[in-house]
Amino acid sequence: MASNPSLGWERLKDVFYRVRECYSLSWNNINISNYIVAVAPFSTAIALYPKSQPTVSTQNHNNTINQLNQLNQLNRSSLNAITSTLTNFNQDNTQSNNISGTSYFNSDLHASNTSSGSNVIQIFSGSGSKLFNINWNEVANGKIVDFFFSINEDLIIILENGIFRNYYDFNGNFNEFSLGFNSDKIGINDIKYYSTGFVARLNNNNFIHVNDYNNPYPRLLASFNDKNSNNNNISNPNANTANNKVSAINAANIDNQSLITTTTTAKSLLNDSSSQFFNDTSYFNIHAWNIISPSFSLTKNIEILISRDDTIYTIDDQSINNKFLNEGPFDFIAISPNAEFLSLYSSLSNKVYIISSDFQRKLSEFELNNNNNNITNTINISAMNNDNGNDTDSNNDKPLQLQWCGNDAVVLSFNDEIKLIGPSSSYINFYYDSPVFLNTEIDGIRILSNSKLEFLSRVPDLTVNIFKIGSTSPSSILLDSIDTTSISSNSSSSFNSTSLENLSIIKDGLVDAINCCIKGSTEEFDVYWQKKLLKAASFGKSFLEFYNSDFLIESILLLKILNQIRSHNIGMFLTFNQFNLILSNGLNFQDNLINNLLIKRNQFFLALKISEKLNLPNDLIYINWACLKIKYSPNVDDKSLLKIILNKLSVIKNISFEKISQIAYQEGRLNLSIMLLNYEPVSGKKIPLLLNMEEDELALVKAQESLNYELILYVLLILYYKYLILKNPSNVNYESSNLNSNSGGIGEFFNIINNKKIAMNYLEKLLKEKNFANLNPEDSIILLKKYYYSFDNRINIANFQIIESLKNENIDRDLLHNNLNNAKTYGSVITTVSSNTSNKTTSINGEISINNGTAMDTNNLNNTITNITNANNELINRELEKFEQQKSSINKAIKSYNEFKNSNNRNYIDDLKYLQSELKLIQVQENLTKDLLPIHPNFKIHHLSVIQTIEELIKINKFQSNASSSINNKTFKILKEFKITELRYQWLVLKTLTKQRKFNDLLTFVNNNSSASGKIVIGYKPIVNECLKYGNKKFAALFVKKSNDIPYQEKLDYYLKCGDFRNYCEEAVKNKDLNRLKEILQLYNENGTSSSNTAIIDIIQQYINKIKR
Repeated sequence: MASNPSLGWERLKDVFYRVRECYSLSWNNINISNYIVAVAPFSTAIALYPKSQPTVSTQNHNNTINQLNQLNQLNRSSLNAITSTLTNFNQDNTQSNNISGTSYFNSDLHASNTSSGSNVIQIFSGSGSKLFNINWNEVANGKIVDFFFSINEDLIIILENGIFRNYYDFNGNFNEFSLGFNSDKIGINDIKYYSTGFVARLNNNNFIHVNDYNNPYPRLLASFNDKNSNNNNISNPNANTANNKVSAINAANIDNQSLITTTTTAKSLLNDSSSQFFNDTSYFNIHAWNIISPSFSLTKNIEILISRDDTIYTIDDQSINNKFLNEGPFDFIAISPNAEFLSLYSSLSNKVYIISSDFQRKLSEFELNNNNNNITNTINISAMNNDNGNDTDSNNDKPLQLQWCGNDAVVLSFNDEIKLIGPSSSYINFYYDSPVFLNTEIDGIRILSNSKLEFLSRVPDLTVNIFKIGSTSPSSILLDSIDTTSISSNSSSSFNSTSLENLSIIKDGLVDAINCCIKGSTEEFDVYWQKKLLKAASFGKSFLEFYNSDFLIESILLLKILNQIRSHNIGMFLTFNQFNLILSNGLNFQDNLINNLLIKRNQFFLALKISEKLNLPNDLIYINWACLKIKYSPNVDDKSLLKIILNKLSVIKNISFEKISQIAYQEGRLNLSIMLLNYEPVSGKKIPLLLNMEEDELALVKAQESLNYELILYVLLILYYKYLILKNPSNVNYESSNLNSNSGGIGEFFNIINNKKIAMNYLEKLLKEKNFANLNPEDSIILLKKYYYSFDNRINIANFQIIESLKNENIDRDLLHNNLNNAKTYGSVITTVSSNTSNKTTSINGEISINNGTAMDTNNLNNTITNITNANNELINRELEKFEQQKSSINKAIKSYNEFKNSNNRNYIDDLKYLQSELKLIQVQENLTKDLLPIHPNFKIHHLSVIQTIEELIKINKFQSNASSSINNKTFKILKEFKITELRYQWLVLKTLTKQRKFNDLLTFVNNNSSASGKIVIGYKPIVNECLKYGNKKFAALFVKKSNDIPYQEKLDYYLKCGDFRNYCEEAVKNKDLNRLKEILQLYNENGTSSSNTAIIDIIQQYINKIKR
């Protein structure tokens, strides 16, 4: 029978703490004092790297430190001698590292390695079983600054040259990244880390933050050295450094008042700015530092706490802030797991301070004793197995580590003991044979020694109520009931009278007792007590008619799983609280973290069973199993191995084969990799792998099969970059190569996309839209042309020539525009001169005097006229040249289309007819340009359609002069040749003239066309509507009056819209419509008796009287 758990408890005032063994470590002959140690979160893994023997400089440094410690024992009257010694120490050791803020286990990290530079990083499970080794050569790989485990048990190794490695499995695979910011030249000093990132301190005391190990994005934080950063209230580092050095010597056995006196004296003695002490930049001291992760920071950004001088500074991305403490310098800064509290240790005062993380409250202050005296403010120390109640610690050195035990207490480690300090300044000592390594957990602290892994934690109140000697709590009584009865079945008749009497004592507290026993079972590591407490809960439940057993069943299930992963073979000793936190993703842990840790250990079967019990996704288990199967099956052929993998993975629907295929490719099994990719359900995951395998054509085929145009574009861009850029980076102008040749990268590119109709059509569309690969329009056209020639696509070549014909080759539009303006200006001058020749007088100097007072030299005038004529001729020639170029392109296109004249494809025949019609139009436009452009400089009809050409003729047609008859003839010729009806033509005239507000020309046109037949084809109503649309009521009323196709009632309505009351009344009188006249008369009578209304009323009344007669 196991002893009562309370026998191992230690009282700390009103609460209890206990140290429980997790594992007896299975490693042999390992003294962790000789190793740099890293422990994974929840202590699931341990990494060890041997320390090297200190170099001579390091030994001298340590000797000097020992001398300084001896000087601490001197009387204060020897301050001058101490000052002299300190100054000499500074001059001899300007390059030595300050160890005040460095953990014991990392203190020798920067020492030189063995002569060969080779060593081994050993990774163990929490039980001390070897997981794997990393052979490390510092000469080849770099000097290690520190290493640690991420929340996913990835081993992160930080190197002095600014490189860090992420070993993401236990097979030695890693990713390597650089921190940048000249860290390779400056060097890394040390690091602090949190669950997903870390902060590195450079040798110049700058800080670099990496927030993601897998996808790092290093950021340089605010710096003391940066003059542009927001450095609030930063004191002079040189002056305070002197204070720190001298104060450190006199820290022992002095009270606060004497400390102030001694510090002041030291300042006055050392306040010489010219001394070596102040000129040495190495005394820009950071005594200790730590970080608050973004998830706990108030700003949600990384926050660094730095002990410098006698205070604490906080650093974030933008600023540095002084927190104005005066108890420093602090050698250790520890942050509680919930980031609400800080613990600070100062060797100057030999005190531990507990404050809030916002620096607003000091919660506790604990002074460590010196020279074997009792500590101050300490009670209840009998738990230390010390009969005298005195602290027998004879070690006067500063602590090796300062860590939190959960969120309730802090722990200091020394060479042969650890000291747990509670909120009330009470403490407990635990003794060890050698130094230990402390690792804070959310609910306690792990203690790693040479032979054991232990867990120190507070005893929960419910556990105290159950196991405390003499406890009368309902849960304790319920547990006692198990000892007083012999249960042979679940029937209450088998219980003895003592058990029933115990239950009667509990009465209404039975439910709480049951729940406490269930919760208590989860707090125990010993399976014996787990079973006994659960048995007690089950016993009590049998006496309740209604009790929800879900909590009991769930707890039993989780304890079974916990006991499995706690086994020595697995080596993952999680507490129940930690296990629950992982399952609930309480700290943003990776989903299915438990299974990920098991998979790293190749515990696939256990991971699968846990997933089934907890309803967790198990895809990752099968995927990793398949990857491992490929790695360890080199002698199995591809088809057999594929069959084995498919049979095993067939139980999972839509499982991803991406990672499995990638591993097969990495193992050199290309065919197996491609076969596996055929089973990948997501097309977007296939394509990148195929492209990496150089299977370009297959990647394009798979992209087409997905019918995902973004994937097709992705492949086309990759192929374009690979074949057209990388293979020929200097060939920017594709026109320089032979378009009919498929040699070189361009040929390979087109060969891959050949017969891939979807990809070919999509590429053609993108090139036409000039929206491919960020090509400029010219390069897009060149590549499109090469595309057509490569596939001998003559029809598209013809179409391309047509497109080319629509361009204005080598036409300087600005020059033409200026010529037109000049022609207008000088044309007006010529008109003025010619109109005034009768009034000119010739002066003595040969000038022509104009009647308006303008004088112009005859020669200049002739030159101007010549220039205008030349400009006009140049304008005409260039316009005609455009027609010739367009005709040439159309003729080439017609020639290409004629090769398909026997084709049954109706589209080709129709297109050919269209091209022939277009060529006829170009000829007509060219003739019109020859005839009309000299007279009308703005007459430009290149690239216009038949309808647009007719509209341009309408614009210059006055419909009344002799010139207009010539234009009319040209217009009617086009109408006849292109079979445009009179109705369409009249509509064009109406729309064009009204839009330009040429209503007089419109009236002339209507008169000319209506004189013979009495009406026009389109009728008068559209004409009236168009005039009203453009606001000309006068002409609208005129056309209403001229119309003979508008009904009487509509005529009256139009007259009203036009405001023509006289014609309205005359039309009404003509039709003897007295009612309409009375209606309008009444309307004006209602609108008032203004002068204008009175005149209109009189007119209307006259017309009414006229009808009445």
